[in-house]
Amino acid sequence: MYTLCLSPDARSQLSVQVTQNGTFSHLLYADDGISYTTAFIAIEQGVEAVSVQVRLGNSVNSLTIANLEDAAERIACFVEELAIGIDPRMAPEADSQLTITILEPNAKRLFSQSIDGYRCANADLDAAIAKENWGAINTAQNRRDLHSSTIALIVNRCSVGIEAGARP
Repeated sequence: MYTLCLSPDARSQLSVQVTQNGTFSHLLYADDGISYTTAFIAIEQGVEAVSVQVRLGNSVNSLTIANLEDAAERIACFVEELAIGIDPRMAPEADSQLTITILEPNAKRLFSQSIDGYRCANADLDAAIAKENWGAINTAQNRRDLHSSTIALIVNRCSVGIEAGARP
């Protein structure tokens, strides 16, 4: 089992990044100093809290914490806890696909509609951000969240087989 840690430099960068909105990448190093993996950390500021989404290996995890002085350290600990047991030699391939089998016709239809809705919400979100239209940003984010939750529900409840593999 590997123990992966953020470098002191990454912790320092994270203390600045926790005050910003954006997605940041950080390397986590194993004890041998050579093996590593990358964590992608998306940070979104709220009024009193910071929402964090961490993509690490094959997982995506979220955390919302109070916007306090120790927020960066708490996020760093969260990332390192997620990294426990991740073998950096087994990183997912960038050009791979996930095949999900859904047999129930209504679930298939809803899944397809939700994928399309998610993509449209992302396009609307990009347009709203470009125009700095905060109301439209909020609406697009809510629509995107609704579609992603629907997709996750269908995958978790209605899929009969999930297969990961390289793209043909």
